[in-house]
Amino acid sequence: MKQNLSKALKLILSLGLGVFLIAFFYHSISKPKTLLLDKKKYPALDYKISKVYRPLGGEVLLGDTLFELQSNAVTSFYLAETEARYLVVAQTGAEINHESILGSYQIDLFKIIKKVFRSASWFWLVLSLIASLLGHVMRSLRWRMMLQSMGYEPKMYNTFFAVVIMYMANMALPRLGEVMRCEVIRRYENIPLEKSLGSMLTERLIDVLCLLVLALIMICFQYTLIYNFFKDQLLSSSESGNHNGFFIKAMILLVLLVAIVFIFVRYIKNGQSKFALKIKSIVLGLVDGILSVKNVQNKFLFILYTVSIWTTYVLTVYFCLKAVPETSISTINTAITCLFFGSLAIVAVQGGLGVYPLVIGKVLLLYNITESIGYANGWLSWIVQTALILVLGFICMILINVMNKDTKSVDISNQ
Repeated sequence: MKQNLSKALKLILSLGLGVFLIAFFYHSISKPKTLLLDKKKYPALDYKISKVYRPLGGEVLLGDTLFELQSNAVTSFYLAETEARYLVVAQTGAEINHESILGSYQIDLFKIIKKVFRSASWFWLVLSLIASLLGHVMRSLRWRMMLQSMGYEPKMYNTFFAVVIMYMANMALPRLGEVMRCEVIRRYENIPLEKSLGSMLTERLIDVLCLLVLALIMICFQYTLIYNFFKDQLLSSSESGNHNGFFIKAMILLVLLVAIVFIFVRYIKNGQSKFALKIKSIVLGLVDGILSVKNVQNKFLFILYTVSIWTTYVLTVYFCLKAVPETSISTINTAITCLFFGSLAIVAVQGGLGVYPLVIGKVLLLYNITESIGYANGWLSWIVQTALILVLGFICMILINVMNKDTKSVDISNQ
């Protein structure tokens, strides 16, 4: 009962955070904003507005001209940065952070999301789904190699079914999918749970390394962009704060954690009780699973599967960006950046609900794509991939029983 209550609370808190982020972002982006003349973009102070387009609260499309600005023989245009209701007024002369107030605008976020969904190309969305599906296939093939290195021969379709069911289960409860994947392979292939859990932990460590490699690629090919982002957005806000108290508390917590782990390890290592021996057996099984990667026969093929998995992930994001006209100019570098930060968002909140579109909107700002368009593209990508996981997951749950109807589950927990 307590375990079920704990799982329910985790699910409610995770989904609640996602819903809160959706509501918070909608409120922040939908409230009226000041229309400013950026003097970094238009440095001359003697610019005069020669022509003013007055929509009077009407709809303005992305890229529409709002002002013609003249200085001597030079004419510049002030363009609408997003689809919104603009209220154009004469230049007031008042300044905010050295920017002149020209008017105000209000974004209709739901309208932009609907437009992005309607204008999305199904050709690119289908390619995104195919790339995502190939990623699941490659992951199941790689996992099968790790299980084979421990002396087991699971069927290819069972490892694939287990991987897809894992992704679907993770949509319901955090980290539930990893346990379900190992339980599925135990039930239908009679592979000890601790062995498959160990191989799964190895997979997660490899994924973390791949994510770090992705970050390295992102920094190497977009150093100036990333540097300016952290300089402008993060470093400036942290310079004024005093973090001494935080670091002291963190160090105390770390020392206590290390001490607890040390005492527990000594107890398990030297203990002869039934509990200690059981824990020792489970740990040895986990270690055997974790070290399974070094016993893989075809290491080149294993590395190829790993590279292929993350290549399909990048292509999945890239094809979703290409599907929307406003983001179709995006490059592979843009997709890599979106994938890196989007992966962190999915880990932070259950299935990335709410936070994934928010992160994609912020990331695409770096590439001069308006936040509302980026947010809408993030929702498009999230919904398409989530729909694939749910549909494919239910199909796999049916097929795994049909294709293994003659397989008897063996209880090997005490072996």
